[in-house]
Amino acid sequence: MYPMMKEQDLKNFRLTTADLAMLNSRQR
Repeated sequence: MYPMMKEQDLKNFRLTTADLAMLNSRQR
């Protein structure tokens, strides 16, 4: 895999985690 893509994946993962947290709060 490309290193640049890996960096982007990490950034995207952070965003997804925040989104999931928000979704969980909304559900609860």
